[in-house]
Amino acid sequence: MIPQLLLVAFNLCQALLVNAAIDFAENENESDVFGYSLIGAFGLTYFGIAITTAWYQYLAARSLAMIRGALISLTYRCMLDMNDRDEDDSSPLSLINVDIDRIVTCLQWVIGVAPNAIQVGIAIWLLEARLGAICVAPVLVVLVNELVAIGPNIAAALDCFNRVQEYLTKEKHVDYRNLSLQGKESSGTPPEKTNDEPNVTAIATLESKSANTSAIRLDNVDAGYDSEWYDACINACALDVDFQHMPQKDSTVAGSRGSALSGGQKQRIALARAAYSRRRIILLDDVLSGLDTITERHCFNSLLGESGILRQLQTTVVFVTHSENLVVKWLPQADRIIVLGPNGTLQQTGTYDELVSSTGYIQDLVLKMSGKALEPETSSPRRGLEENKDVSVEISRTDTAKKDVLTVEVVMNAMQTPWLNWWTDANQENPNANLGKWMGVYAAFGILSLCFLGLNGAYLLITIIPKSSNLLHLTTLESTMRAPITYLSNKTVASILNLFTQDMTLIDMPLPIALILATGYFGNSIAGAILISVSSGYMAISIPILFTTLYFLQKIYLRTSQQLRSLDLEAKAPLLEHFMETLQGLTTIRALSWTDYLTSEAFHQLDQSQKPFYLLLCIQRWLTLVLNCIVAGLAVVLMTLTATLRGNTNSGLLGVSMVSVVNFGQTLSSFISYWTMLETSLTAISRIQNYVSETPDENSTSLIAELPSEWPVEPSIKIQHVSASYQKTGRDVLKDINISILPGKHVAICGRSGSGKSTLISIILRLLEPSKGSVIIGSEDISLYTQQAICKRVTSMPQDAWFAPPNCGDSVRENLDPLQEISDDVEIYNVLDKIGLHEQIDQIGGLNAKLKQGDGVLSEGQKQLFCLARAMLTRRGGIFIMDEAMSSVDYKTELRMLSLLRTEFQGWTIIAIVHRLRFIPQFFDEVVVMEDGRVLEYDEPERLLSGHSSLFRQMMEAENGSAEDA
Repeated sequence: MIPQLLLVAFNLCQALLVNAAIDFAENENESDVFGYSLIGAFGLTYFGIAITTAWYQYLAARSLAMIRGALISLTYRCMLDMNDRDEDDSSPLSLINVDIDRIVTCLQWVIGVAPNAIQVGIAIWLLEARLGAICVAPVLVVLVNELVAIGPNIAAALDCFNRVQEYLTKEKHVDYRNLSLQGKESSGTPPEKTNDEPNVTAIATLESKSANTSAIRLDNVDAGYDSEWYDACINACALDVDFQHMPQKDSTVAGSRGSALSGGQKQRIALARAAYSRRRIILLDDVLSGLDTITERHCFNSLLGESGILRQLQTTVVFVTHSENLVVKWLPQADRIIVLGPNGTLQQTGTYDELVSSTGYIQDLVLKMSGKALEPETSSPRRGLEENKDVSVEISRTDTAKKDVLTVEVVMNAMQTPWLNWWTDANQENPNANLGKWMGVYAAFGILSLCFLGLNGAYLLITIIPKSSNLLHLTTLESTMRAPITYLSNKTVASILNLFTQDMTLIDMPLPIALILATGYFGNSIAGAILISVSSGYMAISIPILFTTLYFLQKIYLRTSQQLRSLDLEAKAPLLEHFMETLQGLTTIRALSWTDYLTSEAFHQLDQSQKPFYLLLCIQRWLTLVLNCIVAGLAVVLMTLTATLRGNTNSGLLGVSMVSVVNFGQTLSSFISYWTMLETSLTAISRIQNYVSETPDENSTSLIAELPSEWPVEPSIKIQHVSASYQKTGRDVLKDINISILPGKHVAICGRSGSGKSTLISIILRLLEPSKGSVIIGSEDISLYTQQAICKRVTSMPQDAWFAPPNCGDSVRENLDPLQEISDDVEIYNVLDKIGLHEQIDQIGGLNAKLKQGDGVLSEGQKQLFCLARAMLTRRGGIFIMDEAMSSVDYKTELRMLSLLRTEFQGWTIIAIVHRLRFIPQFFDEVVVMEDGRVLEYDEPERLLSGHSSLFRQMMEAENGSAEDA
């Protein structure tokens, strides 16, 4: 507060010094000593303004940095404690990326309110002594002007405050579980849940998705490192083989959200982390659903078997699964079994022998899986953007009319002070003569200045900015959508999200205001410099020197500020990435007590983000100090010329110059303030332009955008000598693949986790470009066509269900039929009946009910059923590709889905990645067995099963093996 009060005192001294200087110029009898003392007073006052301004702004910058850090850290701590039902709430990302920054920007204005109010009160008192009550009029005008200028920004900042407060005061996570379980320590309990029951993640708190997936190592959340135990966990989860194939072994960066890992590898890393933590109790939620049979058996035996490392640790394990096959194989090793029925009710509990000997779900399941109840539901098995525009042109387009409007506005604003001086001189000769003319012209200058300023702002806000913002957003989105997987896998989600949140916000909100005010203040600075020089011809000599100094000053400043602005924007990406990964893995974080470590890591990322933010504020304060010193130098030079050339100085023109000096410092300061805001927005535009220009387009203009209308006449697929890698210099994940699939064949692809199955699917869909070889579908080489052209004509179903985001086609109807091609609700309900979701959809409100990714309305298995319904409604092309699309469903549902494939896609070529092999001989014509990116076996399932050395036969025997095999 002290530097602000000193600044108020120095500012008020300006008016007194201007008055004394004019009296000195008019009174030739005043001694020269008084003039020299005024020179010293001017120097003391203006240099005092420069120093106290820098002092208080430096303290303000420290406060702003601390407030920002406090708000972000509070948001992170609150996110760790958020309620389970809010875990899919992404509002923390918006808070740290947009709202908190806007609050900090607004606080820069609020900090100066109190001292400015004191200054205004004293100034009104001084004016009242000379002008009377009329002195209130200019104060009201300025007050209204400021409210109009910053009122919307303050209102927006208050909304941001409310959102932050609302999030911080949300209901916190409380464990309401009241299901009492009894069992001895080191017991294993696999509860069985059926597909139509709710998700029971309230019981199993270690999910298949792990937190902090950008790092692979298991010890990245623990202070110590036990190499022996680390290797034991790696081997138990069969990760040693995977790490051997990675370029940097277990130090390989897994990418954002584990983009460089397969689904099974992510699950095994999550499982290995749980084992490495050595907790006394471990709760596992379906962590083996994405594994092949051999890997599944290895992981279960090594971790949970009789000699498993968790048994040796005497760890209590609660294992939740939907897989009947897994349950039947490993049930005998469980000390207690819990069966949950509809609505989460406890249906059965007891040991394996007790439940098998008594009527109920477990007995029925064991009989069914042993083959006594295995009957298919249907008949016998079958056999047989427009071009991107130049964004910079749209942003910088300022036509002649706009330049003229800006010029007139500056001239009208600058002419008010000289006209007032001429009016004063005329009034001294003929008091109150031509009063209407003088008042009318003066009022016209003010009114026209405001009108042209409004026209200038309207042109930018209504014409240029909306068009440019829309074009930037669309161009960035299209570049992202068209980028190849190899490029996106090397980008973090946070760095891309940063462009759509922080950078776009800078362009939409601060840029237009900063552009309008920066151009206005720049013009006023030019006019002010001219007015300063009118009192003396000698003063005019200083103008070229002034602008030369400013030119070199801005070169020095911009060289540093541009780099710091880029660092400020880029430094937020790791912090945002950490927030995102924490948000996605909250269940695992709580289960393994990682909160302290991850909080420490978040604070480290925050500190790294604070450095460029704070340094940027500091160099802005340095620039303000230098500019104020330059203004102080001009004031001293002007007063020196007045004192030494008093006889040749016109008091009226001196008054104009003195008033201009007083305003010049504030004008330069305002110009710099808005220029820095404009520069930040321009840096955001530059980042977006660089992203757009550097992002490759997989739909190259040299490729054909449309396939023949009848393609494919025969849905055959030939993969010839294909090799592929996710990085240009990385190892091949596919190695010399040769497969020929005849039309109408149903082909199953199987193999251990990480063997290249999903990569092969990406090659067929042209999501990934092969480094060698070719893929021919029908008679067309797909490398000649754009990725969009291929995907439009091939039906596919991914492992992870996708739902439209809120307010973007998020109803059941729109999610089932995204292109709105089906007008008959009966057709949609018929498909829902076939997959068994009709009743579920009616319960949530029918086809117009809203769906979103994490609302819990549909279980994981039901989501995959929903995706199959979408494929049945929107099928096209005669080829259907499924990537582990049945991994989250139970035995009965899987049988239903396979039966639908046989009846609904009759005559189609189907390629499906499967981990559970029991139905392959019944529903698939051919099998592809992969290992380490190679095809080891490819034949009919019966032939492979008849071969004693067949890997497929070994996998089937492992899946269907007895308890002794397990």
